Amino acid sequence: MNPLWAIVAMAALYGFISRSEIVCRWGDVTSGVAFERARKALLKLEDEKYHPKNWRPSILALSGGACGDGGYLVARAEARGPRPSDGPPLGTEP
Repeated sequence: MNPLWAIVAMAALYGFISRSEIVCRWGDVTSGVAFERARKALLKLEDEKYHPKNWRPSILALSGGACGDGGYLVARAEARGPRPSDGPPLGTEP
């Protein structure tokens, strides 16, 4: 093959690729390393034995509808009134 034709073919290929505006997301090294560290940590955590000392409660507070004002829990707490074990309200001196 003639080297001149190879140079012409490479120039034509370069021109075609540069004008076609190929959009590609390659990512970066930082996000790749962070993803790999998280993946390895999760795999390592899977091998750990369960210990009750590591358990933490998950609290789920339902405060009304998604579009509501969310004041249901506040109104409920105010209607209930203070309990003797609650102590003084916040912001007041005992």
